[in-house]
Amino acid sequence: MTTTSREQNDVGADHQMPSWREVFLYFLFLGFVNIGGPVAQITMMFNHMVEKRQWLSKDRFVKIMGFCHMLPGPEALQLAIYVGYLKRKVWGGILAGLTFILPGAVVMIVLSWLYVKYGKLPQVSNALYVLKRQSSVSSPLALSNSVALQFGIFFWQSYSSAHS
Repeated sequence: MTTTSREQNDVGADHQMPSWREVFLYFLFLGFVNIGGPVAQITMMFNHMVEKRQWLSKDRFVKIMGFCHMLPGPEALQLAIYVGYLKRKVWGGILAGLTFILPGAVVMIVLSWLYVKYGKLPQVSNALYVLKRQSSVSSPLALSNSVALQFGIFFWQSYSSAHS
C-alpha cells in the first residue's frame, strides 16, 4: 500500500525534530514536576510540545491523545513514550519513558530511606505525614505511591537489619 500525500503531510506537520538532549531534558524535567496528576501533565506536554516548541501539530497531538485514551494504563506516560518514539524512534520512546518515571521513583526511594533512617524524629515524622496526606488527596496514583513508599520502607528495613 502506498502512502498518500495527505498522510505524508500529516507526518510533515510535526514541525521540528528535537535533539536527543531536548527530549531527555524535557521529560526529565516533567518527571520531577509530576504534581497534579495526568491532566496537569498532559496540559504541560501540550503547552510545550504543540504551542512552545512545535514538536507536534495540534491535530496530531489530539489524535495521539485519542489513541492513548484507548490503551489501559497511565495516559501521560503513554503520551510521553509515544512522542519520544515519534521524534527519536525506539530509543527515544525508551528514553522518554524512563526519564518520565525515574525521578518520581528516586524521590519515593529517598523519602522511604529518610523515613526508615530518621522516622522516629518528630520533625521528620510530621513532614512525611503531611506529604503522605497530600499525595493521598491530590493524586489518583496515591495507591501506587503508598505501595511504593511501603515497599521502600520494607526494603530499607530489611537492608538495614541484614547489614547490622
